[in-house]
Amino acid sequence: MEFQSILFYILSIITIISSLCIGIVKNTVHSALFLILSFFSSAGLWALLNAEFLSLILILIYVGAIMILFLFIIMMLDLNIHKNSKNLLNFLILTVILGFLMAFKMIKILLNGFLINNFYKKKILIISNSIGSVKELGLLIYSKYIYIFEVASVILLATTISVTILTLRSRKDRKYYSSSDAIKVQSSDRVRVIKMKSEK
Repeated sequence: MEFQSILFYILSIITIISSLCIGIVKNTVHSALFLILSFFSSAGLWALLNAEFLSLILILIYVGAIMILFLFIIMMLDLNIHKNSKNLLNFLILTVILGFLMAFKMIKILLNGFLINNFYKKKILIISNSIGSVKELGLLIYSKYIYIFEVASVILLATTISVTILTLRSRKDRKYYSSSDAIKVQSSDRVRVIKMKSEK
C-alpha cells in the first residue's frame, strides 16, 4: 500500500472519530476543539486530492477565524450543561429522524456513484488542471455557483448575528449606572473619607 493511501485512511479515521466526538462529549469547549481537529483532517484530505487552495482556505477561514471566534464566545458564555440536559432529551426523536434521513441520503449517493453509474450517464463538469488557482475558482464561483455562494454568505451572516445575540443576554445581578441620578446628588449625600488616627 502506498504512503498516500495510508495517509488517506488515517486522516479519514481521524475525521470520522472527531466528528462523532463533537456530538458525544458534553463539554462545549471540547466539542469546538474536536470540530477544529476535524477541519484539520479534512484539510489534509483536500490536500491529498490536489486541492491545495481549498485546503488552505479551510484552515485559514474556518479554523483561524470562525472556530476561534466560536470558541471564544463559548468560553465567555456561562453554559450550564447539566441544567439543560433534560431539555435536550426532548429533541432525541427529531435527532434520530434526521440521522436516518442523512444516512439514507448518503447510502443513495454511494449507490449512485459506485453501483448504478453504468446504467446512466451524468453530466460532469470538466475543469482545467489549474483548479487550485484563485482565478479558476473565482470564475467558477462567481459565474455558475453565484447563488449558492450568496446563500452561504447569508448563512454565515446569520451565524454571526446569532452569536452576537447570545453575548447580549441580560443578567439579573447586573447593576446599571444612571448619569442623571449622579448629577442630582447633593454634597450632603456623598460619601466622605475621614482620616482617623489608628488606635493603640
